Amino acid sequence: MNEEIRRKAQQQEEEQVDLLALLDDVFSSLGRHFALVLFCMSLCASLIYFAEKRDFVPEYRVSETFIVTPNYAVNYNSSAYDTSALKQITKSFPYVISNGAMQSMIAKDLGTDSVPGTISVSSLEESTNAFTISVTAQGAQLAYSILQSVTRNYPQIAKDIIGDTTLTLMSDSGVPTAPINGQNAKRAAMYGALAVLAAFIALFAVSSLFKKTVRKEGDFAAILNVKCFGSVPKASLKRSKGKTKDRRIRVDNPRICYEFRESIRTLRTRMERLHNEKGAQVFLLSSAIAGEGKSTLAANLAISLASRGQKVILLDMDIRNASALKVLGMEGGGAGLSELLSGRAVLSDLLLKDPESGLLVLPPGNGAVSARNLLADPGLEKVFAMCRHLAEYVIVDTPPSSILADASELVRFADRGIFVVRQDYAPMARITEGIDILYDSGLEIAGCVLNYTQGGPVTRYSYNGYGSSHYGRYGRGGKYGRYGRYGNNGKRRAEGNGNEDA
Repeated sequence: MNEEIRRKAQQQEEEQVDLLALLDDVFSSLGRHFALVLFCMSLCASLIYFAEKRDFVPEYRVSETFIVTPNYAVNYNSSAYDTSALKQITKSFPYVISNGAMQSMIAKDLGTDSVPGTISVSSLEESTNAFTISVTAQGAQLAYSILQSVTRNYPQIAKDIIGDTTLTLMSDSGVPTAPINGQNAKRAAMYGALAVLAAFIALFAVSSLFKKTVRKEGDFAAILNVKCFGSVPKASLKRSKGKTKDRRIRVDNPRICYEFRESIRTLRTRMERLHNEKGAQVFLLSSAIAGEGKSTLAANLAISLASRGQKVILLDMDIRNASALKVLGMEGGGAGLSELLSGRAVLSDLLLKDPESGLLVLPPGNGAVSARNLLADPGLEKVFAMCRHLAEYVIVDTPPSSILADASELVRFADRGIFVVRQDYAPMARITEGIDILYDSGLEIAGCVLNYTQGGPVTRYSYNGYGSSHYGRYGRGGKYGRYGRYGNNGKRRAEGNGNEDA
């Protein structure tokens, strides 16, 4: 592949942020980690709720409005009212209330060391002698007692500051019946839960921005500079009305969804075109890492070809992790390729026939021979020659190419390669490495298949909404756990590690 073209394409892709794809990733991540997100939100909300309940201190406010008049004034509306005295009262009244002597007398009345509340004074209108005294305290009766002490002691304190004055009560709020601050535990808990949700969204968004993988068919050409051979949706099984519940992910299973069957037919048609136009007979299927559904796809392509009356052989060359018979739901003995190469059996006796499609399957064998020795056996070329002679199509299921060297060892026997990429799964670097290994080994890659596609909550760039019964057992952490250290984070090639026996 042209590395310069790929490098420029990757740079352009990195410079662009697909907002819709980002939203899809965030919502999908929320769905996958719903239980964890819900647990963290509930835990945070509960902790905040009980903390607010524990630390909540109710506050009560009481107020009274007075007219302040000097004792020598006739009344507060009299024309003889002394204007200078009014100004003096307006200026000094707040000071009288907050005076240290007033605070001491209030504390003495209450029997405390200090005033257990807050006293504030406000004028009803500028340049008038009408004032409102408000008291805030942690008890309704306490607040009212403080206010009563203020009005009782005011004349004595004011006498030394502004002279004899009289307080004329205009309104009294009385003893408050409810706190002014209210209980905010539920609101605080809700804000805490939303904060946790926002933190998860931010985390998933950042993770998505730094995650480089294949999300849609166009990524193959734009980023990897390879053709897209097709896409296969996440498969689901229709509900079964009878007692028999066939859960096999097979294209000929009547319970399998229409979209899955149609996508396999499309890939089959393209393989037939390569067979008719280019003479391609042996198709090698591989993937970058484990868990991308490669074996399931290989088996279904073989079934689809066989269902049209073609003679098809499925070679399970994933020797360390043979799974073709399991995918097909077939019973089989231990004999297979290893027995054929050792001369203990003939090919016709080892080929297992699928009774439903007529597909022929050659399993790896009993595993007595190491994968390295089996692949290096000179008789392997003769095996492929016999398969070519017996069948019109030979489908070869190989291990992930970026994990084990097996796939590159088998390239010499294949006419075309099909590289399977699970949507939004493998890192782009591993996909590139897997393709390059096959390409550098001389394999002509027909294209990449975007597998296990499903539309996101925001965009619908592929098949979607087919239920929850799917390839679960072939996913991350599933059957490929048996690769051991050759798993998702394994080395590029397995040779030289010394322990390859399956």
